[in-house]
Amino acid sequence: MNAVGEFWRRMRMLFSQRRFQAELEEEMRLHLELRAQELQGHAGSGLGAEAARRAAYRRFGNATVMREKSYMTWGWSWLESLVQDVRFALRQLWKTPGFTATAVLTLALGIGANAAIFTLVHAILLKNLPVVDPKALVRVGEHEDCCILNEIASAREDSYSIFPYETYTYLRDHTPEFEQLAAMQGGMADLSARRASGDTTSHPTRGEFVSGNYFETFEVKPLVGRALAPADDADGATPVGMLSYQAWWRDYAGDASVVGSSLVINTHPVTIIGVTPQGFYGDRMSENPPDLYLPISQEPTLGFYAARNTPHLGWLFLIGRMKPGVEQSALQVKLSGVLRQSLGQLKDYQTERGKKLLAKAHVVLTPAESHHVPQHHGPNHTSAKQKSSDIVRLCQQPYCHRQTMSSPIPLTSFHNHRRIRKSPIQRERTRDLKMNNSNPAMGPRIYRAAGFWKYAMSICCVLILCGAVACLWLDPAKGLAGRLIVFAFCAAFAALGIYCLLWVYKARILLSADQITIDGPLKTTSVSLDQLRGWRILPTAPATLVLELKGPPARKVKVSLLFPLDEEFSGWLDRAIALDAQEAEASQNELATVVANDPKLGDTPHERAETLRAAQMRARVLNNIGWVSSLLAIFYPRPYTFLMLLLAALPWVAVETIRRSNGLIRSDEYKNDAHPNVAYALIFPPLALLLRAVLDFTILYSSAILLWTLAVAAVLTLAICLADPAMRAKKASPFLFFSFFLAYSYGTAVQLNAMRDSGPRTSFSAHVKGKHIDSGKHTSYNIELGPWGPRTQDDDIDVGKTAYAGIPPGSDVTVVLRHGWLGIQWYYIAR
Repeated sequence: MNAVGEFWRRMRMLFSQRRFQAELEEEMRLHLELRAQELQGHAGSGLGAEAARRAAYRRFGNATVMREKSYMTWGWSWLESLVQDVRFALRQLWKTPGFTATAVLTLALGIGANAAIFTLVHAILLKNLPVVDPKALVRVGEHEDCCILNEIASAREDSYSIFPYETYTYLRDHTPEFEQLAAMQGGMADLSARRASGDTTSHPTRGEFVSGNYFETFEVKPLVGRALAPADDADGATPVGMLSYQAWWRDYAGDASVVGSSLVINTHPVTIIGVTPQGFYGDRMSENPPDLYLPISQEPTLGFYAARNTPHLGWLFLIGRMKPGVEQSALQVKLSGVLRQSLGQLKDYQTERGKKLLAKAHVVLTPAESHHVPQHHGPNHTSAKQKSSDIVRLCQQPYCHRQTMSSPIPLTSFHNHRRIRKSPIQRERTRDLKMNNSNPAMGPRIYRAAGFWKYAMSICCVLILCGAVACLWLDPAKGLAGRLIVFAFCAAFAALGIYCLLWVYKARILLSADQITIDGPLKTTSVSLDQLRGWRILPTAPATLVLELKGPPARKVKVSLLFPLDEEFSGWLDRAIALDAQEAEASQNELATVVANDPKLGDTPHERAETLRAAQMRARVLNNIGWVSSLLAIFYPRPYTFLMLLLAALPWVAVETIRRSNGLIRSDEYKNDAHPNVAYALIFPPLALLLRAVLDFTILYSSAILLWTLAVAAVLTLAICLADPAMRAKKASPFLFFSFFLAYSYGTAVQLNAMRDSGPRTSFSAHVKGKHIDSGKHTSYNIELGPWGPRTQDDDIDVGKTAYAGIPPGSDVTVVLRHGWLGIQWYYIAR
């Protein structure tokens, strides 16, 4: 009750301050009057009324102090201060409407963008689809091959990902380790559908042929009706299908009578038996998920290829649910053997070439729980960071495609869209078709900047010109030289803005059968396919297409992709070499060779795979510790000593980790390199140590630390070159790391020199000649000292905001000189 009463009393005082002040004033006045009367009426005092009143005031003390103590006792002074600060801030915002509008708009855009991004990430990345235990699901295969290929042509790197129907049934019947093994069409089927009664107009619909145990594999329960069953996929079964939730609402307004009725699909009646649950988008995340799920047994009737009855055509993706206790690696080995038994029955594998391929044939089981998000780098390109080792096959996931055919992906992942991978024959036919559509008689295809970039660049140019005019108008610089410098900067930015504006409005790209022409505002550049060595796309904003020409001399032509890549442009690029993909594949093969053949990594493939996984984990942990501790040291160095020692130890730990990895872990992050690296643990700590050393300590003579800095940097650079063989092959990398290690050795020496300094202190008196504040990215509070001790000239020292306010110009301060643990003298001003 006492606590509740105290809280209620303070709240009444907070909202009734005027009444409290009046009562307090009345009580203080009454107290003073009574005290004055007492003193005046005291026998023998002889005080008059005025003298007694003054004596009462003296005994009472400072009235203002008493009021403040009463406020602190009866209320919450911190809350009152907060309310006053808020009122003051609101008044200031009201006085500056321009700043207020800018701040409110910025906050609104930031909060809205974060809310939208989090909503998307939560819906697609964090929130699992309605599938039971996705950890038990694995995909048979690792590549995104699509959609109908000859069986031999469907293997890439001897690894199979798309299968004929007979191979699927053979694998299903000979692998009891799966609770269920389901098959689904590698692409999508474009169908026409209408209701059998009362609907004479057909509408296009997207269908997917799946095995009868498809929904049993995912353990998905239908929202309405029943799901497809194995009996529905038997030969001679009644044609049935299952609608997706999206198609049910979009095309039939959620009419429950659709279930049980018939739809005419490609002129054949199909009975709808159920509707999928809301939120289920099938076995892949596509921008156009299937509208209708049909049994594979109906493909010869409703499809176009009769692929089910063609033994050598690979057109099915497989996803299985493993039984509890089954090891994925063992199941993968068994599946590869069963696959070779199945393929050995086909005529294609009874030739000499087929027998060689059969000996290498295998499958890779891909976990369906991986959250691997690839980046889009252009057509038919996957960076090294999107692939796992060819030996370990860690979390390699297929991708979605933009077109009607897409390959399966993990049910809990979100993937960027990519173009369809076609067979060589399909690519050749498509290429001929594209080139026929852009022959010289019809003229080249023209690409211009999209409207978004025109508007964005126009706004940026207006802002640049306004900023230039404002700089000239305000004239912050003094003297003629300052005005010329400001004018030069403003003119340079204005010229850059005008050039960018001309580029987005005037520039164009002309694409013909064997040549690309970049018609810019200042010059025109043409590149033919014969001159082109390869291309790559840089992930800038907007993306930049880099065309590397054959030498000598080697040249690069850069093109800003201010327009979306269409099939024609992507097809033209397909005729040249994707350098990023080539480099990534070379790095991937190199890593696979190392893991496969290096006995230092383990005796068995499983042991070597575990060694690679452990190396990747160690590199990730070291990098995370490196950048997190560096940020803490820069912005919130608490606890100070622990953070500095951690930053000083991290580069040595990283070097030792590289040495122990036997070539798996690299020191630097090279583009398209599949190896794990510890670059963050080597780069961020030196920068943080250098910054803290400069901000926190003042060295008497910097030349005293030069020898220590060079020695430690050289030793650390030599150690990393010996530990990382790849470092020795890069000519510029050792010099780059040497520059970072110079910062590391300087910061470490200053920190250790000060933290372990237990020697005597020498004090000197110095006169403060003046003080000033330097503002920039970092605000420094400096005082100017006259000569003192070893300093024979004036000295400018950063003392911090608190000491700066308490040291007036013209006063004397005490400078404490320390000799340092490493013999490097440093000093500070005693407070």
